[in-house]
Amino acid sequence: MKEVEILITFDNTKEEVLNILSSFEFIEEKEILDIYYEDPKRDNLKPEPNLRINEIFRLRKKGNQNLLTYKKNHFEKNRWIYSDEYETTVADYADKMLKKVGCDDDVR
Repeated sequence: MKEVEILITFDNTKEEVLNILSSFEFIEEKEILDIYYEDPKRDNLKPEPNLRINEIFRLRKKGNQNLLTYKKNHFEKNRWIYSDEYETTVADYADKMLKKVGCDDDVR
């Protein structure tokens, strides 16, 4: 299965959107844990003062899978346009390895 994110802007009220979404069929609930890493020697992985994030290095725990991801967000002025995302599966002890090499983590 391939995951695709679609961002949509609605002119409707929140209640109208929730009403429309309630007509969709519920398939299942999934738990995803994202752990974001910062390298203390590299500023590009840190949020900007306005909290905009340009580059991300994360470990995602999704079911029995562990996915290591580098993501670069592209903006046009302050508007997000798209992201380049590179992802690979890794062993379940990848978080321990990243901490050993000095990466700080932030669970979100």
